[in-house]
Amino acid sequence: MLDEINDSIDDGLDNQKGLVIQKATLDTTLLQKNDFDESDYAINEY
Repeated sequence: MLDEINDSIDDGLDNQKGLVIQKATLDTTLLQKNDFDESDYAINEY
């Protein structure tokens, strides 16, 4: 059961990652966002 929960969470995170990438291609100001102020993500350069 824990494997199913982890798989579901992983799928959700992958989906959210894709949406953030898609939004960032349309609005490059998101690339400057490095705080979790108004959303569930921050973008940092490594």
